[in-house]
Amino acid sequence: MKKKLGFSIAELAIAVLIIGLIIGGISTGSKLVTHGRIKAAKKASDTSPIWKIYNDNLNLSAIAWYDVAFEDSITYDTGDGDVSEWKSKVNPYVSMLARQETGTAQPNYEANGMKGYPGILFNGSSDFLELTAPISYADDSYTIAVVWYANGTTEGGLFAQADEAATAANSAEITISTTANATVSDAAATSGTITTDKINANVFVVNEGVSGEVVIYDADYHNTSTAADSEDASSAMTLGVDRALIGALWSGTAATSFFDGYLAELVIFDKALTTDEVAEVTEYFTTKYKIR
Repeated sequence: MKKKLGFSIAELAIAVLIIGLIIGGISTGSKLVTHGRIKAAKKASDTSPIWKIYNDNLNLSAIAWYDVAFEDSITYDTGDGDVSEWKSKVNPYVSMLARQETGTAQPNYEANGMKGYPGILFNGSSDFLELTAPISYADDSYTIAVVWYANGTTEGGLFAQADEAATAANSAEITISTTANATVSDAAATSGTITTDKINANVFVVNEGVSGEVVIYDADYHNTSTAADSEDASSAMTLGVDRALIGALWSGTAATSFFDGYLAELVIFDKALTTDEVAEVTEYFTTKYKIR
């Protein structure tokens, strides 16, 4: 009898089937893990202290809350994840829509791009969203909380609000590189060194009642920086209301200093959060995104 060489067609078919099942199982498992993380993120958002702060202040303290965990808050321009609209979870009015109609400037939603968590990816060269200025001209105290992940150390804008000319005294800018920076009117604060290859969370508190103070907190509730405005405490740190951008700054003529990385959450409060409220928000971010 001749010695059998190689595999029969039936054996090869079985091997191909087994390999297919293994690959399919890995793919299915990966999808389940992604779905599980999204579901857990949404559950954390549903029970977030942001709701309590919002309700305790007669629904006025949270002007806008952009959170990718709420999948229905994102509108896609095409089937490849390009984001044309990001809707606020609170005050979900048309005026609070963060929009981008130009296809080449639309950021991209990725379900597991930010260390396995969902995020909106800004390319660092052209992507940004624009909205009606959420902070009114008369406001002199407010808080901006943001969860982000940088792809590199190039400075980029997370959020900006300014008048059309980008007058420094009427502008608020939050930028990141290897540090987190906040400039409001004449006050500028810079945090300590930030590791770019990780999820970061910062809370920026502006309090005109404390000599125009700008305070930056990190995810561990460390007060990383404080800066006082040159104006006295009685004068408002007024902001221009012509432009408000997410993922870039405003130069006076166009969007500039584009952010290269992911944004997962951006919350704008119409008040300076108390230290207890800041602690609650940072703990929420830390638990939700497993930052520690």
